[in-house]
Amino acid sequence: MSVINLISFLLLYREMETVVFKNSLNNFVNENNIVLKICQKLGNLPNIQTLKYDLEVIKYIANVVENELINHNDDEKKIVIVKVLKALFVSQPFTEIETANILNQITYLIKNKQVKKVSTRKYIYKSIGQWFTKKFL
Repeated sequence: MSVINLISFLLLYREMETVVFKNSLNNFVNENNIVLKICQKLGNLPNIQTLKYDLEVIKYIANVVENELINHNDDEKKIVIVKVLKALFVSQPFTEIETANILNQITYLIKNKQVKKVSTRKYIYKSIGQWFTKKFL
């Protein structure tokens, strides 16, 4: 009986891998993956809770979101940035006034061209470098 369960699980897993997410479901999954990855990376920093209102943290998150979510408009990207901040600082929840202030800071960063896209050349060099380190090291 356990062999049959294993085979059915493998067949189901294979079907799940061949069917890809599309449209809004794909966007939702991508956004949540980005939120998770940023929270994992920044969550490991010591005393991250003291940087709740730091503009450099918001700028870093905005740059990551800008370069990862290419087919989204600015309003959707702002919402994702706020999601990341709320997930990162879950022990100190944001009030509505604080959320409005953060949105104003994000707008300020975008208008003053502080949120930049990574050039294609730099992206390709970085990807090739990562591939070489995974493959040969």
